Amino acid sequence: MRLKHIVSIRSADCDRRVVRDLRAVPDTKLFRLAKGIFMISGTLEVEEVTALAEALVREASERQITISTAESCTGGMIAAFITTVAGSSEVFLGGVVSYSNDLKMKVLGVSGDTLKTHGAVSEETALEMVRGVRELTGATLSVSVTGIAGPGGGSKEKPVGLVFIALKGPEGFEQVVRRWFSGDRMQVRVETTKEAIRLLKSRITQMATDNVDP
Repeated sequence: MRLKHIVSIRSADCDRRVVRDLRAVPDTKLFRLAKGIFMISGTLEVEEVTALAEALVREASERQITISTAESCTGGMIAAFITTVAGSSEVFLGGVVSYSNDLKMKVLGVSGDTLKTHGAVSEETALEMVRGVRELTGATLSVSVTGIAGPGGGSKEKPVGLVFIALKGPEGFEQVVRRWFSGDRMQVRVETTKEAIRLLKSRITQMATDNVDP
């Protein structure tokens, strides 16, 4: 259940040739994360995230729920997995990759006092991030993530793998969960992405059960 490869392809000619060759390999899936950056996997780990994203988009579409994201440690990976699903444009409004504290403050409205007192990786910052992106996009349901993917940056109080994921939705709903994921930098980011998508899907299911209007 581990990722096989992350590759960077810089030449346009090489890009086309390598992509063609990789797609010919049995049981291998190719995900374009950004220009020239590909994730290659035939493992269950990536397939699980993809399946969750497909289910999320399907349920959100059925309920006419829109989604937005605010990402730090995942660097846009949540948005990338959601938008690999056909039909995601009906539900996904957009996202903010707020990697720096400056952008967290300028775009998402995170308080400088919050960052100074609690740090970028904290329940408080995750909440302010999700509040900001929901207000910015007008989405029904928003998610934010902030964490320490490693290999550096950890401490005794906040070790590598520590992640905070926050949700905000209708009727004043807010949720923050604290998670710790083991593994290398990419594994932490993928596990964070998977958990964020799982939480979004779970909330949509609960909204239906509780008859919460979008």
